[in-house]
This record gives sequence, structure tokens and C-alpha cells, in this order.
Amino acid sequence: MKTVFSEEMTKFGEHVFNIRHQFREYRDLKETLTNEEVVVHVDYSENWTAKYSEEIQSVHFGASQQQVTLHTGVVYIAHDHWSFASISPSLYHGPEAVWAHLQPVLQEIQQRHPSVKVVHMYTDGPTTQYRNKMNFYLFCTCIFDLGFDQGTWNLFEAGHGKGAPDAVGGTIKRLADRMVANGKDIPTAESLFQALSSCNSAIKLFYVDETEIASVRLMCPSNLKTVKGTLQIHQLWTEERNNIWHRKLSCFCSKPAHCSCYAITRVKFPSAEEPRSDAVDHASKPTDICSSDAASTLHPTDVEQVTAATGHAEAAAECSVSVDSSSLDPNVVGASAGKGPVCMSVQDFYCRSRPKILRVTTVQPTTASRKRRVNKPKRYQ
Repeated sequence: MKTVFSEEMTKFGEHVFNIRHQFREYRDLKETLTNEEVVVHVDYSENWTAKYSEEIQSVHFGASQQQVTLHTGVVYIAHDHWSFASISPSLYHGPEAVWAHLQPVLQEIQQRHPSVKVVHMYTDGPTTQYRNKMNFYLFCTCIFDLGFDQGTWNLFEAGHGKGAPDAVGGTIKRLADRMVANGKDIPTAESLFQALSSCNSAIKLFYVDETEIASVRLMCPSNLKTVKGTLQIHQLWTEERNNIWHRKLSCFCSKPAHCSCYAITRVKFPSAEEPRSDAVDHASKPTDICSSDAASTLHPTDVEQVTAATGHAEAAAECSVSVDSSSLDPNVVGASAGKGPVCMSVQDFYCRSRPKILRVTTVQPTTASRKRRVNKPKRYQ
């Protein structure tokens, strides 16, 4: 028991040290920003539910209420800052959506502050959003596509990522709820964006469509490997396309260059030569598997299945002839012997060649239980 307690206290001490260290580096970085640097602190706010000023009961308590994604943040530059929020009807919060929300923000930074060349990102560390290989890859590619020379991505310790972006999200929701209470209907994400844009808020608003998320997904390769020690990473550093340096804690002692503190490690990602297979437009018409053009795009396993099905159909077509059942062996024909011609269709042949599917049968009640139901008094029936 003493050994277990000692191990747990060691882990807890490391956790507390990481919390204090990350917040200290965050504070020191904001205080020492140059004209070529910017700090962008972002986080997903809780989805806001679209509302009407007057609703019937089925709408108010129903499961068909639309939700809106809010990605909020604050931009810190030397001696100044401004807040922003991006609104989207898509409820996907993965790394592709993260960069679809970040792109208009970083473009706005380029327009407002053209001297900025280094971007320092600060977020919390959920593995489905920021702490994963896809976000690491997009970070070391999109930064350079947007015109920046280098950047860092810093992650707060798990469970301690609250900050200014959460206040921005609360302000947005309070403004929207106040409009609904005053009689304005906000049923969609687009209507929320238009309503908030007309209230002269100091928060810069952006609208992110689902097509923009799909376009980012097309940039992502499908052969990325997991970065070793992802859960312990608290800082990424990139100054070269498709290359990142990562370590367990943030450090800016040698900025703008990266230092060798905390065992920094380099990782190189492959270039995005082929788009991801799951980025295909599923709204297109279904492909005819019988055409030669479609067969060339199928996976080898799918081609084998289609070839086998075609072989079954051809064999069934050859066997689909009428024969005299009286000349067949009764053991083979069974109950159909001597009862006229036997004709097997293509569908019957293919269905009989497929493996049988087990069916679940319900247990029938016993005789005693049936008698008890039958002999019940009439007042209980």
C-alpha cells in the first residue's frame, strides 16, 4: 500500500508541475511578444442550441433541435488583443474542422498585422481535436500555406485548459439568448451569424460552411503514422514544411529559434500526394459495378466478390433449363421427383449457394404455463 501511494503521489506531483509550468510559459510569452509574433488561444465552446422565441411543446422538448458549433479564441499581439468566434452548422470537431475554423482567423491576422511571421497556438489537449497526428500534420503544412515562417503549438495540461476563449463563448451565447428572449427566431447557424453580426459586438465573427471542412479533409493523407508519445507532448515547433519538433513541456528560452530543452525530438511527415479515401463526395450517384470503368476503381477484395457473384449468375443461367424429374435420382430431387419439370432460376441458384443465416427463435412457453394462463379467473383476463 505504501508503494502504491508513493507512485500515485509521484504522478500527481508531475501533473501539478506541468500545470504550473505551462501557465508560466504562457504568461511569460504574452509579456515578451515582439512585432513579428502573435499568440492565438482557441477552444471549442459547448454547442449552442437553435431556438425560437415561441415554440410548441414538441419542438421545445423534441430531439430535432439544431445545434451550432462555436470555435472561440483570443488573439494577443504586442500591447494589444482582440477576440473572435467562428460559427458552423457542422457538428464535427476533428482536426479538419479545427483548421477550417482557424484559416479565416489566420488570414485576418495577416491582413491586420502584416509584420507577423511567427504564430504561437495555445489550446487544451483533447485527443479528438488538437492532440493527434492529423492536427500535427495540418499544423506543419497550413502554417506555411497561409504565409507564416514558423509556429508553435502549445498544449495545457489535461483538465486545466480553461481560459479567455471560454469567456468569449459565454458572451456569444448570452447575446443570442437575449435576442431570442426579445422575440427574434434563430433556428439555424446562418441566422445566428447574421443576428450576431448586426449587434455591433467587439467579437470578430466568421462563418464556416461544411464545404470548407471537406476541402481541408482533401488535403490530409491517409498514411500518417502516430507520433510516439503523443499523450505526453505539450509543445510542437515547426519551421520547415512537413517537419515538427516536439517535447514534453513548452520552452521559449531561445526564440525565435527552438532550443534543445526537455529532450526535443524531430518527426517528418509524408507529403500529401494522394487524398484520403473517405473524402469522396458521397452525394454523387452510385457506381454501376458491372461497368469496366467502375471495376478498375474497386478494391481487390471487392473485385473478387463481384467476380464470384458473376460466376454464380453465369452458372445459374446454364442450369436454368427444364428437365424431366422422373429420370433423376429420388435422393437428389427429393419431394419434387415425379412431379413435373424442375426449373431453377438465377436468383434461386445464387441464394442457395450463399451460406445459411442462423435465425433466433423465441422460446415457447411450457404446457404448465399455458395451463396457468388458461385457468386464470375471468376477472384477471
